[in-house]
Amino acid sequence: MDSWEDDDFTPPTLVPPKVTQSWDDEEEEEDEEAAKPTQPTEKQLEQARKAREAEAMRIAAAHEAAQQEAETAEERRLRERRRVEESDHALTEDLFGGGGTAEAAEAPAQAGVEGIPLKTTQDHVKLALDLGEKLSKDGSSGSSGNILALLKELITRVEGKLSLEETNQLALHLNKFKDAKMVAEQKRQAILKKQKAAAAKRNAEKSKKKQHADLFGGAYDGVGDQYDELATNYEDAYDDFM
Repeated sequence: MDSWEDDDFTPPTLVPPKVTQSWDDEEEEEDEEAAKPTQPTEKQLEQARKAREAEAMRIAAAHEAAQQEAETAEERRLRERRRVEESDHALTEDLFGGGGTAEAAEAPAQAGVEGIPLKTTQDHVKLALDLGEKLSKDGSSGSSGNILALLKELITRVEGKLSLEETNQLALHLNKFKDAKMVAEQKRQAILKKQKAAAAKRNAEKSKKKQHADLFGGAYDGVGDQYDELATNYEDAYDDFM
């Protein structure tokens, strides 16, 4: 006996397919699927981390080389002494699991800004790269004024640690960006000036066509301007002759 004749047979529940209201709905669904951000894989995150560390190492080396060129004999002696102390401290941390002493090794790691190591030039540069990447991606959603406030406050807080020479270096570094932005602004103003001149010329042509149509009817072909120009040239030549 067929299943439809069976008393215990229960007809399956039919779920109607989703009806698309219009072609635009289909396009919107496709756009939503395409707009979903893809999460980076662990491998990509690790590659990005290594790339940042390599960049931090390169920038730190350049900074240290520039500082060493201008340092005095006393500054060189202090730098070499500080480097030896840092190496000894790093060796002690390795022996005791990162704490420096057995007691410190048992201390919990600090979270947030307090947990960021800032001992070497590379540590400082890496922090700058991480902060710069965050600001360039999602930290400036308000306005550039937010970044300006951050930089001004940061410099104000640490200016006491900078020498006069280091402050001059910072000013020169900022002047490079200032000069580049001035050149870009001059180019932008020149483009705006050309656009305004072209718009004024188009408006003048439209005005002449309208005046011609109001007075004489028909389309304006610019012939009248040619005769006016010839008459002006003739008058100028006559004045020169006299």
